Amino acid sequence: MGECVRVWVDISGSQSRAFALPARLLQTALLLQLPSRNTFPQMAACRRVQLLLLLMSVLISSSVCRDNGNLLGAGNSLQNPIQGGGPIGGNMAPAAAASQPRRATGWKLAEEEACREDLTRLCPKHTWSNNLAVLECLQDKKEDIQIEALLIRACEPVIQAYCHEVADNQIDTGDLMECLVHNKHQKEMNEKCAVGVTHFQLIQMKDFRFSYKFKMACKEDVLKLCPNIKRKVDVVICLSTTVRNDTLQEVKEQRVSLKCRKQLRVEELEMSEDIRLQPELYESCKQDIGNHCRNVAFGNAQVIECLKENKKQLLPRCHQRVFKLQETEMMDPELDYTLMRVCKQMIKRFCTEADAKYMLQCLKQNKNSEMMDPKCKQMITKRQITQNTEIAAVCGGGSSAGAGRPS
Repeated sequence: MGECVRVWVDISGSQSRAFALPARLLQTALLLQLPSRNTFPQMAACRRVQLLLLLMSVLISSSVCRDNGNLLGAGNSLQNPIQGGGPIGGNMAPAAAASQPRRATGWKLAEEEACREDLTRLCPKHTWSNNLAVLECLQDKKEDIQIEALLIRACEPVIQAYCHEVADNQIDTGDLMECLVHNKHQKEMNEKCAVGVTHFQLIQMKDFRFSYKFKMACKEDVLKLCPNIKRKVDVVICLSTTVRNDTLQEVKEQRVSLKCRKQLRVEELEMSEDIRLQPELYESCKQDIGNHCRNVAFGNAQVIECLKENKKQLLPRCHQRVFKLQETEMMDPELDYTLMRVCKQMIKRFCTEADAKYMLQCLKQNKNSEMMDPKCKQMITKRQITQNTEIAAVCGGGSSAGAGRPS
């Protein structure tokens, strides 16, 4: 591991700890700068990044960095060399070392007063006993907060136009991000903001707990119905399947709580807007996207629509996924992002009282109205052709040409 040096780390302003580290690891640890108190006030007190990286280095180097046979690590509470002690890397007087109290070898970062508030607010309780788990949790949260700060700057025009009320909240409850996602295609949305919002959505897909509103609305349901599932898309599928099964079986009491079902619908609608938010579909269709939709931009469900239009040319794996998606949309037209976007005003005009699952049926009934928007009418016809074709394919009867003609 190379030469070892002794390092002093300021933890709470009045207390320091000594660490014996390999010099190479120390250089790596110090490359990462801590955010300033003014930039991220909610995490400045913990001063965690350098401390945690140093702590990780202590654990890695425990077999090589020893002072007369004893590891000098986080168990020592010592005088700060800046306040009169020896220089960094210098030798500590034996008398001074002997006079300092030693903690038990099982020291935990969660026990530090400066970090306790951050851990309580940001990290699951089961991580507190594991210093490396705490490191991972806080590092993830640091990345989220940094992204959020950049987003606020990039998205100022949209925030001022549509989200100023939720942006003024002192406590972030996820409303601002939800508002930005909802208004991602407004004229005030610039490219930096749109890219940032989508990137934030992709990060949230890694773990449902990164989505504050979803986590708060559904955490009990997830623990009960979808234990050991972390990826957001898998949690959404698990809960949605439960809701669908309970609805089909007409159970007296739904297993998924009402507040979770409401937020689940928000998550499903958000995921339908960009194929990258549906990892299985995206991975299955990457080659076909390159072959048939190379010049189609992500977002606004444009790539998904492109795949639908080229379904006959798709590879089997992608074709199967797209077919399944269309089946889902037929049962629940509200998840058909393109239909809902193109026909938004017509839905307000003709179908305000219609149940979501009968939305397409309502639009079909009003398709030939003189007040029907031509673009919406064209989209309804496309969906009718798809619906009739899929029904014919499933039932195995009639020619596809005849079955595909809408009434």
